[in-house]
Amino acid sequence: MQPVAPTILSLLLLAAALACGPTSTAVTPAPAPAPAPEVLAGPPTPEAPAVGDERFTGLVLERLPAGPYTYLQVATGTGARWVVTMGSAPEGPVEVRNMGIRKHFHARRLDRDFDELVFGIVASVGPPSF
Repeated sequence: MQPVAPTILSLLLLAAALACGPTSTAVTPAPAPAPAPEVLAGPPTPEAPAVGDERFTGLVLERLPAGPYTYLQVATGTGARWVVTMGSAPEGPVEVRNMGIRKHFHARRLDRDFDELVFGIVASVGPPSF
């Protein structure tokens, strides 16, 4: 057997090392996930409050407890408005901090529709100013 020339031997060793060593693979980014279907576990995100309508005061006319929420009909200087808040809400004169409004809202817990519903934070106040 004849000795193998160093150049051929070097090429064979390099080819073997490349064949056995780690290979580089192109990384393709994962496709964007499909949008999740709307989950109605809680109230939907309310629309942004109207400018200048972030707070209002009024007198609680009706209270409808519904699990972790309380729906209130609040008489204001411009008419009655329905408000929903987390937890219990005070009776009598209140101030509502408007966090958003939903039109044509269906409350599943009450099985009732509201033309307009204010999502808000409700606090007791002195006599209403209207």
